[in-house]
Amino acid sequence: MLEARLANRYAVETNRYVTLILTNTSGTPCTIRGWAGLQLVNDDGVVPTRVRRDGTPRTVTIPSHGYAWERLYWTSELAGDESVPCQPTPTRLWVIPPDQTRHLTTLWNQGPVCRHGTISLTPIAESPAPVAG
Repeated sequence: MLEARLANRYAVETNRYVTLILTNTSGTPCTIRGWAGLQLVNDDGVVPTRVRRDGTPRTVTIPSHGYAWERLYWTSELAGDESVPCQPTPTRLWVIPPDQTRHLTTLWNQGPVCRHGTISLTPIAESPAPVAG
């Protein structure tokens, strides 16, 4: 069983970045490969969302109560045919883990996604090794 959440938000000029964290809440490891599917939503329904997958997929084993992550990035800069606001403001993000058909839901407080809802994402990666301390 996986849970999704967003963390580590930051911006550089008009570029926006956030980390999607998938936590394995089960008592056994799980294996996934590739990229999550994404859909922005609000109380009125689905918000236009285009997903652009970058990089090369890897097979990742998530230990029990461990996590894997993906970097999501998009722009707040309008496309030539968009006006302010560029999109309806989403309030939630549906996340569909690779090889799954049911979505997970996490809050979206990142504002509108311009360029027709285009979100780029990196392949799912293993959590970094703990730092010895």
